[in-house]
Amino acid sequence: MKFKRFFLRHSLNFQKIKIKARNLDAEDFQKAYIVVSKRLYRVIHLRNLVAFCLVFIIVVFSMFISSFNTIEAFYNKDNPLSGGTYAEGNLGKFSRINPLYSQTNPNDEDAVNLIFSGLMKRGDNRSLKTDMASKWTLSEDKKTYTFELKKGVKWHDGVEFSADDVLFTIELIQNPDARSSLYEAWKGVKAEKTEKGEVKFTLGEPSDSFLENTTLKILPKHILAKIPPASIQTVDFNTKPVGTGPYEFDSLTKESGRETLIMSLNDKYYDKKPYLTKVMLESFLDEKEMMDEYNKRNIKGIGNPTQGLVDKIGKEGSTSLHEYALPRYVAMFFNVESEKLKEKNLRVAINQAVDRKDILEKAAEGRALPAYYPIAPGLASQTGIKVESKGDIGKASETLKGASYTLESGQLKYQGKDVTLKIATGDTVELKKTAEIVADELKKLGIKTEIKSENMNVLQKDYIRPRNYDILIIGEDLGLTPDLFSFWHSSQVNDPGLNFSKYKDRKLDKFIEVARKTTDATEKKSKLEEIQKIILEDVPAVYLYNPFYVFITSDKVKGVRDGKMISPSDRFEDIENWYLKADRVMIDG
Repeated sequence: MKFKRFFLRHSLNFQKIKIKARNLDAEDFQKAYIVVSKRLYRVIHLRNLVAFCLVFIIVVFSMFISSFNTIEAFYNKDNPLSGGTYAEGNLGKFSRINPLYSQTNPNDEDAVNLIFSGLMKRGDNRSLKTDMASKWTLSEDKKTYTFELKKGVKWHDGVEFSADDVLFTIELIQNPDARSSLYEAWKGVKAEKTEKGEVKFTLGEPSDSFLENTTLKILPKHILAKIPPASIQTVDFNTKPVGTGPYEFDSLTKESGRETLIMSLNDKYYDKKPYLTKVMLESFLDEKEMMDEYNKRNIKGIGNPTQGLVDKIGKEGSTSLHEYALPRYVAMFFNVESEKLKEKNLRVAINQAVDRKDILEKAAEGRALPAYYPIAPGLASQTGIKVESKGDIGKASETLKGASYTLESGQLKYQGKDVTLKIATGDTVELKKTAEIVADELKKLGIKTEIKSENMNVLQKDYIRPRNYDILIIGEDLGLTPDLFSFWHSSQVNDPGLNFSKYKDRKLDKFIEVARKTTDATEKKSKLEEIQKIILEDVPAVYLYNPFYVFITSDKVKGVRDGKMISPSDRFEDIENWYLKADRVMIDG
């Protein structure tokens, strides 16, 4: 207690001295000089001199140590060592850890990227490089891709990987009974095995986006061949997967509000083995619980945290923030077969009313760029059509008035009927907030809305597949090259197609078909401009923003690559370079 009182008293005195020091002027220094000169003999007393010398030595020694650490960091580097478990938290649940279906669930996609492998994979800054293929060649007519496979690649259960596994996976995707969202990407592709054991893909027409399709993760034929394609979605394999990737499945436990997937290092891995011996992916339903686990150091990373969570964690510990711009956008898709949204003027008015700046600030929390076009920023061509970022309710109201819409007691009516719209979206904070802001804007026009916010599994099953909505607010990943066939061709209006607006236009179909086939850059650019003009003029969708992907890790996690990515799960493409343990060694040269 005596020490505590002593500490508090002197701490208070020190604070008073600091306040006085801030207010010193020249006259005060003059007075101090006179006082010190009169009492100099006391200052040089032996005891005070010894104390001064000790303090001086401590300060100099501290400066020396600090400079040594700086020099050490300059001349030395980490030598990563094997060992350690990386645990990461995400919101949501696991559904099907299967490459055929993982595209609709980020948690599944993360796990697939660690457990499975493809012929090709994504490298630095959205480049492509070989994975289970040792090399590939393209025929002169640009229609046939041939892949030579690496030797010695084995499945996690020890069975040898072969071209038969690749052919089986493609056949399964191409079977409509399997209901894979990858169906369209592989439709019409002929897959064969050569006499040398290579894999050959023959296309009907040249496609500069096809090579990206070969990042597809391959399934084991010896495990799934006897299962009917229609039953693949429900088999145990989806929660106990076997792959060829750097990590193999250990366990998946499900508790109330939490699921834990544990994966161990694949000792049979054919490529550079990761340093981390285990990876744990934890799925939470409650963000606060996830944050508590991070603060307790039970998890070392969080995928796609909200800005509020980033701010809180950043203040409470040593955290590294990783931020990436992805070729994707969040948009409002109008179901043009809906009774109310068949009328173009209503779609135009909603487009005029939507305030992208407000959505960017409140829903995306500033971690996004405004989106105006069906092609992601950096890929979009000029169209000459100006889209306003700021919403204009007055202009939207004039559009409705000129199209014979009436406003009665605050309710918008058309041909005597109330205009009410059902909005379907995901249950993430970002998407829910986006839907709420849109609903508020529509309310100003007199449009009543009903928001259905569901997790991705329910959203997919009850709303997206049956196209059960007036407006769908969702994100879309565009991939490495701008191929809009799956998103806007009229053949894709029904599931598993991704034409969520059910929009059909013959001219648009033609432009899309030519754009995906041509290898001439000038012609492709011209057709993409025409595609964008049609979509912007007829308004089957309203593009809102291009969100950044953010994930955070403890500063103990080293080797994480920054740069450009295609999808969030690509952060694990260089997992072999991540490490938690290291020695310090001299930098060569």
